[in-house]
Amino acid sequence: MTATRSTTCSPGLLNSGDRPDGYERGEAVVARVLVAIEVIATARPAHRLLVVPNEGVIRAIEGHTRVKSGEWRRLDNLEGRRFDLTDGDLRASGPRIHLLDAEADTSDVNGYP
Repeated sequence: MTATRSTTCSPGLLNSGDRPDGYERGEAVVARVLVAIEVIATARPAHRLLVVPNEGVIRAIEGHTRVKSGEWRRLDNLEGRRFDLTDGDLRASGPRIHLLDAEADTSDVNGYP
């Protein structure tokens, strides 16, 4: 269970310092996700991949990659972020992206206007 889910299920729980059974700290989320990303990337080298995690995973990876901006806020539905993996180094690439934003720059996505 992530912080986001804990807050939704039990408002105020995390602020009290308590954690529900099965709560997964950010460091554990990051470790698990980095392994999964490496496995996926190794299976499809030199390909662009879309990985669709929940908000808690995106925020944990943002923290891991040290995204520094005023953006720390909940993610909207269908909002995400691009990350690039190069030689095992995962880095955030650009600002958060809303998938239904008609003004979003998608010029680097093959086959899309």
